[in-house]
Amino acid sequence: VSVEQLENGAARKDRFRADPKLPRGRRAELDDYKRSGYDRGHQAPAANQSRDQALKDETFYLSNMCPQSPGLNQQAWRELEELTRKWVKQFGTTWQITGPLFYDPAEDDPETADGVLEYTAIGKNRVAVPTHFFKIVVARKGDGDWQAIGFVMENRPYSRPFRFEEYIRPIDWIERRTGLDF
Repeated sequence: VSVEQLENGAARKDRFRADPKLPRGRRAELDDYKRSGYDRGHQAPAANQSRDQALKDETFYLSNMCPQSPGLNQQAWRELEELTRKWVKQFGTTWQITGPLFYDPAEDDPETADGVLEYTAIGKNRVAVPTHFFKIVVARKGDGDWQAIGFVMENRPYSRPFRFEEYIRPIDWIERRTGLDF
């Protein structure tokens, strides 16, 4: 995300829609979210694409969404996204990786691990509801050194004040639980 991407005010139209590049039956549809109790939570935030209207519009494809608790999406997660935009203005370009996480802390302990992870799915297309979400932010400091921080938050409402320091996790921790190498 660059400072330029946050400026110039491309309009937010909130035109959520199925991704036309994915076949029916293998993609989320608007009906999957209706009366589900979950928001369509952006993974790549629309507010990070203010420079280019086409890019902003593409953030409303359901392939960029995950079912998110309204109390997370509209409050704590929103504030975390706003914080990362402040970092863009402070450090310049940052790289941000956001995604769903299916995680059960019991699986970390050999005494309680059973290899089974329970999760919810919504709608006719059985859109999986993540148990958690992660966000990794990487930036280059003024002296040229890199710095990175990772956050993991459970997919549930949070009370104010949001103490984001409580949700910091090492990037290695996120990698081990997602199977991804950042």
